[in-house]
Amino acid sequence: MTIQVIIYCLFQSYGVLRDIDMLELEKNFVDDRTKLILNYLNCSENIKNELSLTDSHSKPLQYPIKRISHKISYDLAMIDKMVGYDFEEYVAKLFQRFGFSTKVTKKSGDFGCDVLLEKNGDRIAVQVKNSINKVTLKAVQEIVASLKKYDARIGVVITNAKFTKSARQLGKINGVVMINRNALLRLIDLSKMEKSRRIFSRCPKQVRITDSKLNLSGNYIFPM
Repeated sequence: MTIQVIIYCLFQSYGVLRDIDMLELEKNFVDDRTKLILNYLNCSENIKNELSLTDSHSKPLQYPIKRISHKISYDLAMIDKMVGYDFEEYVAKLFQRFGFSTKVTKKSGDFGCDVLLEKNGDRIAVQVKNSINKVTLKAVQEIVASLKKYDARIGVVITNAKFTKSARQLGKINGVVMINRNALLRLIDLSKMEKSRRIFSRCPKQVRITDSKLNLSGNYIFPM
């Protein structure tokens, strides 16, 4: 056997061994990755179970609530699918949680007032707007016009959307409480808490102003 043949055979055997080593490395790599994925899935399942257990035994909410986004809310998603009268009923029940007696007015001929609120002899007229667009100043004009009809001290416009600039300006001039989408979500969060845990002084400014005008907390006395 010549030296060339011997060298050729050595290179061939080295190549085979190298291929075997590469296959072994690849197999070990896949096995390791598989173990990591399985461990991750098991860990995720354990965490999920722990979270569900924690949620079921969680304490009642206490303000302030920190939300990542006000656009993500089961309550608002549900409200967005409501028709007008259903939203009026929802708002009436919402304010009942703050100690108001409520009455939803008739579907037609309500003179711009959809819900009447009363607490300690104080009467408030509310117009409810379920909309995908910004609410215009017409809603403010209607609630202002309804105040004398219902002998209400103050008017409120509530929407699941936002207000136009002109609507906000007219509302400010006439002392109308304007509750937009974000403020509505704050009130919903607040209504779900036990009364003893509602610390209005720690609430956002918008909620504190709404409380001072509507007496959500029950700490204010308005002239009859």
